[in-house]
Parts: sequence; C-alpha cells; structure tokens
Amino acid sequence: MATAALLPSAALLPEAWLRERLAAERPRHVHVAALRLAEARGWGVRARVGRGAGAGC
Repeated sequence: MATAALLPSAALLPEAWLRERLAAERPRHVHVAALRLAEARGWGVRARVGRGAGAGC
C-alpha cells in the first residue's frame, strides 16, 4: 500500500498536489488515498466530504 508508506510523510506533500487528487472526478482509488493522506495531515476532510463540501476541499 503506497498510502500507508506515505502517511508518516503526509505533511511534506504539496497541498496543491493533494487537493488535485481529492477532486471527485479522480478514480476512486486515487480519491480514497488522498482522503487518507489529508486525514493524516489533520484536514478533517471526511467530515466535510460527508456534508457535501468535498468539491472545495
């Protein structure tokens, strides 16, 4: 799992790069991995996506 390997370094990933991967049109596996990395950064993305604000993450 590439995501698991990146989790300790999630804060080092460029924010713009991660936000691009959170886009709804990305393949599901890319979007899910980006959500995990964003959570590791402390963004609390899952709560926002669940409220329908995912497009503006």
